[in-house]
Amino acid sequence: MSFVEEVVKLFGASIASTEIATFLSSQAEYRVSKLSDGDQYVVSKEGGFDLLFCDAPSAPRRHPQYRTLEAVFLFSSGAENHKEFSGELPFVFSFRDSRDDLIAKRQPDRTWVIGRGRVPITHPNPSSDSWNAEFFNISITYWDDGRVHSLQLGPPAEFSSEMASPTWQELALMSDQKLVAIKLYQKEHGTNVVDAKKAIDEYINGEVS
Repeated sequence: MSFVEEVVKLFGASIASTEIATFLSSQAEYRVSKLSDGDQYVVSKEGGFDLLFCDAPSAPRRHPQYRTLEAVFLFSSGAENHKEFSGELPFVFSFRDSRDDLIAKRQPDRTWVIGRGRVPITHPNPSSDSWNAEFFNISITYWDDGRVHSLQLGPPAEFSSEMASPTWQELALMSDQKLVAIKLYQKEHGTNVVDAKKAIDEYINGEVS
């Protein structure tokens, strides 16, 4: 089983779970970051990947058993000071691919520019492209010269009717609903969790309206 096939089955697993511990035991050297605003990373610069765990909405804060896997990052060489991830990438993608190569292999479902939102696939310099798969979503961000910077894997967004009624702006201002706000922002704007979190943080800090 490939790294990607194995890790996408762990979405929603607690950072304190035996499943995560077993998975990490077979990986390259890693460290666990300090908890910051409900987020905690497992960082493997040697392995070329990071795992992002987030506190579940409405769960007791600072309890590891409620901090679950929400995103996986796979890095190209030098990205965030990581070595290049050497495992098999989804859709036969490669870090050597140009954006045109990626599109030829599989057309993105969404193209995104930070500050503008969703744009046509023909946009020459997008911040990221996103693809939907059965068990996960994938977003690719680019270096300034257009090369692949990193891939982010996340679970398919699912929203209940109860979660859809408040706006992401309203949820962002509730201390225990930030993750719900991020997921709702993702759904509305078709972006990845990193860009959505950045937008929510900017909104909370009054940098955008």
